[in-house]
Amino acid sequence: MLFKKKKNKEEKGKAVSKELPPKRGERLIAQEEAVTVTALDEGAMEITKDSTFTTHHRQGSHRGIRASNIINDFFDIEHFRDKKILELGPGHYGFALLARHLGAHVVCVERDPVFIKLGRYLGFKVLDINFEDLTVDKAGQRFDGLWMKGAFNACRVKNTESLYDFVKTITEIITPVGWGWCVTANKTGHENEEEFEKERIEAQRGAFLQHGWNASPIGDDDRKRYALKYAGALYYFTRNLS
Repeated sequence: MLFKKKKNKEEKGKAVSKELPPKRGERLIAQEEAVTVTALDEGAMEITKDSTFTTHHRQGSHRGIRASNIINDFFDIEHFRDKKILELGPGHYGFALLARHLGAHVVCVERDPVFIKLGRYLGFKVLDINFEDLTVDKAGQRFDGLWMKGAFNACRVKNTESLYDFVKTITEIITPVGWGWCVTANKTGHENEEEFEKERIEAQRGAFLQHGWNASPIGDDDRKRYALKYAGALYYFTRNLS
């Protein structure tokens, strides 16, 4: 009788989940390639140990896989090749690493000192700027694309006017033909504030629509496929993307 050899822990850690076919267009990057491109070396992982977020201390192939699913589903190679892209809140720089691999020049905006250090270690230009203070002048240029995944909370801004100002700013920082892809996490952190959250989320949707973005409901399949299990994330917002 033949028995299957059990995988050791190291082999399990390198396992790649079943690859999903892209919803439209060509596959720009395969899952195994995405895992390789987004893998952090020992020096990078040493930097993340200083983070107060325990989940940030671990290397996770899922980050590269989920980002590659979004890239394959929404983008063409021309969205990246020789394009200037701004990412707000890069985290472990999974998307930034993939975008650079596809030929883009990526600039990131980050406030956490640990992840500023990580980004610069990985060779990215990282701007230490609060989102509410971001302007075209401070960014130094307009960009061909803007990416933001889970790095903004509509429930934490001062008021609805500030929310509209933020969406106006990130729209102006993209060229007229540039693309945008955004998903936000919207949670107050307080009990009994469901109505407030709903109002802010819908105000955010209105702000994006007013500035020429599309707002698409996030389906259950999308939450797993793209890792969009953020509190209060009801829509993904796109600009100049099919």
